[in-house]
Amino acid sequence: LAPSPLGRALYASYNAVPVEVTNNGYDYSNSNITFQYSEPCDAGFFCPSSSRFLCPNGTYCPINSRNFSLCQPGYFQPRQGQANCIICPVGYICPDSGMSRPVVCPVGQICDIMGLRAAYQSCPMGYYCLNATKASSTDQFKDIDFLYNNKTAWIEDLVTAAIYFNYSVYNWNYSTWPAPALGRSR
Repeated sequence: LAPSPLGRALYASYNAVPVEVTNNGYDYSNSNITFQYSEPCDAGFFCPSSSRFLCPNGTYCPINSRNFSLCQPGYFQPRQGQANCIICPVGYICPDSGMSRPVVCPVGQICDIMGLRAAYQSCPMGYYCLNATKASSTDQFKDIDFLYNNKTAWIEDLVTAAIYFNYSVYNWNYSTWPAPALGRSR
């Protein structure tokens, strides 16, 4: 396969061009070999020959790819036919190449930044971190000054040091949507 004839006006109307081979620059073969031009390959596809294939999940295919590339550690791609990978979110790790989904941060570890290949930070001494823990300090998710309906939104259990959301502060009643919308929500 030869490169695409795009941008080469002389060959734009040809599907293939004849090629003759020489060893010395004077004597050319009479082989009647032709090279067929390939079409440009769209992003999200790879074109190893004259056919076109959808890029599988866990990989990416930029424009004119002849093969797909695995997502690097720290990245993943859950969908087929994509031109790039997605950075691993907070609370997850992406330890391997070619991941189609991130792995939940393990118990006892903290995954507080994006793009982690491995959990690098242990839970603070005296605390228990569930899987998918996203904060290294209770201060990052507990704000004493945060009030909702004039009530504290976060409550700390002084015996266990667990911090949880005060559900009683939220208005759980349904509210009707204003016209022209129809329906209700919380």
